[in-house]
Order: sequence, then C-alpha cells, then structure tokens
Amino acid sequence: MVDNLRRFIQAESDKEADRIMEQVNSDPSLKDVHAPDSLHDAIFAQIDAYEREKAKQGLSDEDKELIRLGRLMKKRRKSRKYVAAAAIAICALSVTGITAMGGPERLLEKVNWILAGRE
Repeated sequence: MVDNLRRFIQAESDKEADRIMEQVNSDPSLKDVHAPDSLHDAIFAQIDAYEREKAKQGLSDEDKELIRLGRLMKKRRKSRKYVAAAAIAICALSVTGITAMGGPERLLEKVNWILAGRE
C-alpha cells in the first residue's frame, strides 16, 4: 500500500516536472537563462545534509552512541596533537636558551649561584 502511494506520488511529480520543462523549453526567451554554480552547490549541500539525517534516523541508539563517541575521540586526538606540538616547541626553545647561555654546565652554575647553596 505504501509502495503504491510512493509510486503514484513519484509518477505525478514526474508528470508535473515534464509539463513544466515543456513550457520552459517552448519559450525562446528562456533559452539563455542559466542557474549560477553557487545555486547548484547549495542544492547539493542540502541534499547531502538531508541524506545524512535520513541515514541517522535509521540507526539504533547504540549506533548513535558510537558515532558520538567517535567524534569525542577525534576531538581528543586533535587536542593531543596540540599538546605534543607545544611540548616540542618548549623543548626547542629551552635548548636554544641553554646553548645561548653557554651550555648546560653554565646553566647549572647560574642556578647554583641564584640559589646560593639552598636546596
């Protein structure tokens, strides 16, 4: 029953689209009218979003939870990359600072002088 209704609606939509296309094609003043590329991109983006939403509706609660956890893990991986990059930058800058002061021995000598024998 539902399939018959869908087929009927699809057939009626196709007939209406064909009728409109015949009217447009028969009018010579509309031959040079073209839709901009941005309109095509926007329509395809909306179609893609609709298909994603439709696919999500068919998922079970467990699958939705797995998708959510997957996104969370992706964010954590991204933050780990930033932490690793910051650690590398700190190490590189500290090595540059140590060599600018005269090497590690000179740095230890300065620290001992600043602390003046305190622990």
